[in-house]
Amino acid sequence: MALGYEGWLKLDNPEIMCLATGTGISRSSNRIESNSGYGGRQGSSFAGSSSLGISYPRAYDFASYDGSFDIEMNIAARDLIFDKYIIEPQNSFELFYSTRNNTSITMDQNYWNGIGFQASDGEFVTCSLGLVGLTYDVADEGSANTFCDNQFGQGTFGGAVFDIAETNPLNPCSDNLNPIPFWLAPPVMTYGGNPDVSNINDKCTDWSLDLSRDVVKFFSCENIASKSVTVDPVNSDASNPSFIASGPISIAFSFTEIIGLSQVLIQNQLRPDTMDGVEILGRTFNDLELNSREDNIVSPDSLSLISYSYNVYGNIETGGNWIRPFPAV
Repeated sequence: MALGYEGWLKLDNPEIMCLATGTGISRSSNRIESNSGYGGRQGSSFAGSSSLGISYPRAYDFASYDGSFDIEMNIAARDLIFDKYIIEPQNSFELFYSTRNNTSITMDQNYWNGIGFQASDGEFVTCSLGLVGLTYDVADEGSANTFCDNQFGQGTFGGAVFDIAETNPLNPCSDNLNPIPFWLAPPVMTYGGNPDVSNINDKCTDWSLDLSRDVVKFFSCENIASKSVTVDPVNSDASNPSFIASGPISIAFSFTEIIGLSQVLIQNQLRPDTMDGVEILGRTFNDLELNSREDNIVSPDSLSLISYSYNVYGNIETGGNWIRPFPAV
């Protein structure tokens, strides 16, 4: 992304503006070369030429547009990712972004293969989303006024003059671009058999929720090129995949918490092997089973911490608009 406001990222249609902190998306073509040692061409017809022979024949596989992007979470991005991308994983999503002023890249057929949410001290809640893309179109945007038209942020957004109040990081109760600070997004864990454990939910120092699945492109021999009617095995574009297949979704929830209780209470209140559910940013994930627990000896100047990792096996509950209240003064 460019410095200031020249770079931007929008998701889906209608478009959701995201606070992007990075993109790693590229166009790549895999060249298929003959394994035979013959076929090299010289730059000149006579044997004494010093020109280098270039490998030939060759063809190209389907171009890949896989990559990832990172954003700081806000309410609009939360609703889109949780309630559409995760709940409807079989559907593709659109992606629009600009790395510099007056240039935009459109990718209108994308399937996610990994979504990771993180929250820790000194940061906003962030999301990293990995994707498998099928299209990649670079166009001249003409004007970046749809966001901000220069590095000083003096453009427009949503038809109004851009105001610093719209990006106040301590104002998460709005639907604009406000990022969510980590301390306003604690995970809420529930246990049916041990309600006392819930009393230490607010001691988490960090947490993460990671979703992953395989997304595979399948090709078939159809003698059809994507942009050429007459198929030349050397120069034509390769054909599109016949179909896209995706595997089951794996979900893991991990967190670290401060232990400020006596040893007896700590032992009694260690997290059990199963969890009824955990609420993350207003969305509930059910039926969790313990994967690992770390209770290590620490140095004298360190807090006593315990780290947990759970696998999620249940359903996902979507809800209304989540707004975490500010602490009472």
